[in-house]
Amino acid sequence: MKSKKLILAIIAIIAVVALLFVFIPSLRGIFGGGTSGEDDRVQKIVDAARAEEDSVFHVFIDNDAARFFTPKNDPAYFDDFFVMLDSAKTTPVRVTYYGDSQIEIDRFSCTLRETLQSRFGGGGIGYVPFKNVGTYTSTTSVSPVPATTHAYGTPDMKGSGDNYGMAAMASPLGGGVTLRVSTTKAEAYAHSHDFTRFTVMGRGNFSISACGKTASVSSPGKASRATVVFPATTEAAVSVSGSGTLYGVLVDGDNGVAVDNIPMRGCSGTIFRTINADNLREHYSACNVGLIVMQYGGNVMPYIKEGQSLENYAANLGKQIAYLHEISPKSKILFVGPSDMATRKSGAWVTYPVLPQVVEAIKKVANENDAAYWDIYGVMGGQNSMSKWVSENLAGPDRIHFTKKGAEKVAQQLSDALMHYYDYYKWRTSPIDVDKYLRADSIRQAEAAALKPQK
Repeated sequence: MKSKKLILAIIAIIAVVALLFVFIPSLRGIFGGGTSGEDDRVQKIVDAARAEEDSVFHVFIDNDAARFFTPKNDPAYFDDFFVMLDSAKTTPVRVTYYGDSQIEIDRFSCTLRETLQSRFGGGGIGYVPFKNVGTYTSTTSVSPVPATTHAYGTPDMKGSGDNYGMAAMASPLGGGVTLRVSTTKAEAYAHSHDFTRFTVMGRGNFSISACGKTASVSSPGKASRATVVFPATTEAAVSVSGSGTLYGVLVDGDNGVAVDNIPMRGCSGTIFRTINADNLREHYSACNVGLIVMQYGGNVMPYIKEGQSLENYAANLGKQIAYLHEISPKSKILFVGPSDMATRKSGAWVTYPVLPQVVEAIKKVANENDAAYWDIYGVMGGQNSMSKWVSENLAGPDRIHFTKKGAEKVAQQLSDALMHYYDYYKWRTSPIDVDKYLRADSIRQAEAAALKPQK
């Protein structure tokens, strides 16, 4: 009986302490706080609690395969971008996601877009070219189809000069063209369904119309844009008439985050310096681009060799990153490296022998040029991991490209990693709630006292 009463008394003490700290915002003044000794005690409690929380963040930041490799191992590398995300509902921010065929049909970028728009607001699917394209998130059709040229690809795809837009494409306008956009109503991409504006980018003299709204541009000597705004919709067409060169259309919401998908089939990421700097500068500035993602490396795999060949490729990538930094100093750059890729050797599927060296070379040159690196190869499991991904229907039989399921899995890990760093940024920069730590410490002390053997 006595034992039961003692247990009830201990529980009552813990409950009273907890209630005091819940209903009284600060107990420091009540118990004579403000003295030097008391301040030291409070500081020690807060420092110990903060150190424990910091270590939890760093379990991921220091050791996880999905962590970012940042310049000088700085976990605050993305902070400037995160500041922009915090203001996105009043000042829209853009992520421009470049890549090779791994990101075609909006793979990777659609998952990152949904993550960011669900948390920071935004709508629409971002950039679309003047082409007939179907992706996970939209269908676009154009009439008539213009003779678009590219800064990358086979000789018959390329044009002359550097008059390309931010997506390394240019479509001649000599009369009129109409682009129709219909977004996919898949729940997985719910936040990109609705859009409220078309922005047509180009150089020349042209007018645009959509949903009864019109705008025009007279800018024959430099890149410019015309925007029309209309009530939210999931399907609309924009017509363009005039003369000049068109670079593409942005399909966006009013505020929040926009994420572009710009795949370049066959490209190894070394073409950015062939795009007119003023054209890129106009886009990055006008769209408040906070993050540029570059996902390349896979297309060099069958051909590249160790030694000078690899050094030359890495050095070339470094020049591309430096070029983009020079054009858009406020944008952070994230390089997403190649996945594991397999080749047949002695009857077995094995990782391309030079792939680990390619990963390390790109990681090194990215960091040296103030870009972060994210390691798909490591996230997959490293050497010879591709066969397992194929067996689990996460990668295709070519042992190069991901399936939809596999791309979503990797992209979600990338998105979650970015949000982990964001949460760490918020933890570091938010006001410290001292009383929260004191309440937790008092409850711990009361629990410890309750567990002590009674004399």
